[in-house]
Amino acid sequence: MSKRKKIEDVEESEEEVIEEIQDENEAEEEVEKSSRNLLLNKIREHHEATEKPKIIGRKEGIVVEEELEKEMKERLKIREEKEKIAYEENRLKKWYINNKENIRLMVFSFFLFLMLSIGIISAFGLYAILGVTTQELVLIICSTLILVGAVIFIYIGQKYLLK
Repeated sequence: MSKRKKIEDVEESEEEVIEEIQDENEAEEEVEKSSRNLLLNKIREHHEATEKPKIIGRKEGIVVEEELEKEMKERLKIREEKEKIAYEENRLKKWYINNKENIRLMVFSFFLFLMLSIGIISAFGLYAILGVTTQELVLIICSTLILVGAVIFIYIGQKYLLK
């Protein structure tokens, strides 16, 4: 009887040990699950904090591929628009560099024309208002033309002779 009792005691202790081991395994599994959940939550928070998540999430068991395709199309459109803008800017810069001298010449011509116009108009104004003689009128117009010629000569001298 004592052997049976000992065997029963051993069997009970084995069962208790098995139960303890199972309890420990379950506790470890729960710790692993909670640590996984914590890690997943941290990853989700990190990706939610960033603008463009790199990990594709799952929505009710279905991979979110449509959203990824839409996002990629939007990125492609933005990239194409940026490339177009950069191309236009480069084209305008090249045009400006190639035509810089022409632009300067046009501005210079405009101011020269403006100066000549003001001189002639003021000469005729003096002729009409103050009664300046014709000889004085011709003298004023000639002096205006000489002034314009001097400005042209200075411009040409600066542009071509002083390089």
